[in-house]
Amino acid sequence: DVDIVRSLGADVVLPRDTGLADAFRSQFTEGAHALIDGALIGAQVSGLVRDGGVAVALRKSHPIPDPRLRCVYVSIMEAMARPEFLSATAERIGDGVLRPRVAPNGIFPFREAVAANRMAEERGHRGRVVLTFDR
Repeated sequence: DVDIVRSLGADVVLPRDTGLADAFRSQFTEGAHALIDGALIGAQVSGLVRDGGVAVALRKSHPIPDPRLRCVYVSIMEAMARPEFLSATAERIGDGVLRPRVAPNGIFPFREAVAANRMAEERGHRGRVVLTFDR
């Protein structure tokens, strides 16, 4: 994933293994202002955030219990129920501001939803599986 992360504009890409904390501290000696936990490791790495910083959990099942931080939860599923959020997201994707990560060969017409579901359940691919609908 290093190449993908760099292509998205990251200046520094850190290892995902046990060397993460040390690599982070060597790059950012004063700590982070915030953490967005997309890897479900927030509880393990919240100590890398400065006192008074923010930690964002993306799943309720993986809260970040660090009393030094302002910990919040962001729910994609709840946001999907808000048409204004979906419209703004679609606009940003259309403008190229947001780049969704779609699995290679991961776009399926709705009539192939069974094959799309099979692919989504498989392990080993990176990115999302997408269904398209005819207008």
